[in-house]
Amino acid sequence: MPYPEEYLFQSIIQTIGHSNNRIRKASQSALIRLFEMEQIRSDEIERDIIPALCQLDRACDDFKNESILLMTRLTQYISSELVLKYFVPTIVQQSSSIAFQTRKTCATSIGDLATVIPSAAVDQYLVPCISNLCSDPFWGVRKSCAEVIHPVAQVCSKESRWNILSPCLIQLLQDQSRWVKTAALRVLGYFISTFAQSNEDKKSNSTKIDDEQIDDLSIQVEKSIKINEEDQFNDFNYWRGPLLTNVDFDQEFIENSNQSSATRKQSLLEVSRTYDADDIHNILPIELLDFYTSLIEQSHSSGVETDIVHQGAHTFPAVALTLTNKNWHLIRDLHRKFAEDVQWKVRRPLAYSLHALAEILTVEQVEEDLCPIFDSFFRDVDEVKIGILSNLARFLKVLQLSTRRTYLDKLTYLTCVDNQRNWRFRYESAK
Repeated sequence: MPYPEEYLFQSIIQTIGHSNNRIRKASQSALIRLFEMEQIRSDEIERDIIPALCQLDRACDDFKNESILLMTRLTQYISSELVLKYFVPTIVQQSSSIAFQTRKTCATSIGDLATVIPSAAVDQYLVPCISNLCSDPFWGVRKSCAEVIHPVAQVCSKESRWNILSPCLIQLLQDQSRWVKTAALRVLGYFISTFAQSNEDKKSNSTKIDDEQIDDLSIQVEKSIKINEEDQFNDFNYWRGPLLTNVDFDQEFIENSNQSSATRKQSLLEVSRTYDADDIHNILPIELLDFYTSLIEQSHSSGVETDIVHQGAHTFPAVALTLTNKNWHLIRDLHRKFAEDVQWKVRRPLAYSLHALAEILTVEQVEEDLCPIFDSFFRDVDEVKIGILSNLARFLKVLQLSTRRTYLDKLTYLTCVDNQRNWRFRYESAK
C-alpha cells in the first residue's frame, strides 16, 4: 500500500484534467502549492506531472488553456532543460490551434517562457511563433503578442530583434484594431531600449550602455507611476524616494567644473563634425523612432488611451540612452512636448528622470535644452516639483559652476507649495 503522501499526490495528478471545472481547478491549485512548499521530487516532475500537462491532443479547450497557463506558472520551479524539452514544443504546437482562445493563451505564455530558456532556443522556437501569431486574424491574439514582444526582445539575438520582431511591432503599430495599436504603443519605448544592448562599442560621448543602466532608469521613474496610482499629495498620505541631503556647492563641484566654456563648445563641434547622418540606422530601425516621436499625435488622432503619453514619458530616458547624445536632436522636440503636457502625470516622470537625462547628454545640451524645463518645473504643481527636489544635487552637479550658482536664488521656489499644511515638503526642502 502506498504512503499517504504518494496516494494524495497521485490523486492530484489523476484529477488535474478532470472534466469537472471545480475539481480541475482545485487539483491545479494543490499542485502549485506543493511546488511552493518544495514537496515535489525531481523524478516526479518528469515522470508524473509533465505527461499529465502535455497530453492535450484529446483534451477539451478549457483544459488546454488551463494547462498552458499552469505550464507557464510552473516554469519558475522547473529546470530550463525540462521547460525547453517539454513545455516549449507543446506550447508552440498549440499556438496553431483552431481555437482562438488557445492561441491567445499561447501568445500570453511566450514572454514567461523566454525568460527561462537559452537565447538560442528563443530564436529557434519563440521568435518564429510570435511572428506567426502577430498576423493572427483574431485581434485578441495580436494584442497578446504586443504585450509580450518586449520580454522576448530582451533575450533574443540582435538579428532576431532587428529582422523579425521589429517588423512585427511595426505591423502591430499600424493595426486596424484600436486595442492592438494601444498595446503596441505602450511597449514601444521599452522595445526601443533593448537596442541599447548593441551600442556599447559605438564611439560617442555618452556613458557606456548596458542592461543595468536601462533597468536603473526605469526603476528611478517607476516610483512616480506608483505614486500616481496609489496616493495623492497631502498631509496624511504621502511618500517619495529618499532625498539627497547634502546639496553643497563644495570643492568637488568646483574641481569638476574647471573645463572652460570654450573648451566644451569645441568638444561639441568635434562631435558634430563626426556625426553620420546614417548613424541612427545602425542603432535601430528608423520606423520605430518615427512612431515614438509621433507618439503624442497618434494618441490624440487615433483615439487610443491617454496613458500612452504617460508611458512614453516614462520610457524617455531609456530611449535617450539608446540613441546616445549624438542623436538627441531627434527626440528633443518630443521631450519638450512631454514637459509642456497639460497632464501633470506626464510631466512628473520627466521631473524624476531629468537628472538621469542630464548625465546622458553633454553639458551644452543640458544647459540649452534641459535647464529651461528644469526652471519650469520649479513653478509646477507639488506633484511635479517633488521630482526635481528628489534629485536636485545630481542635476546641478552636471552644470557648469557659473550656471549652478544662478540656481542659488531660485531654490526658494521649492519652499512655495500648493498646500501650506504639508510640512513634509518644507522639511525635505530644508534638508
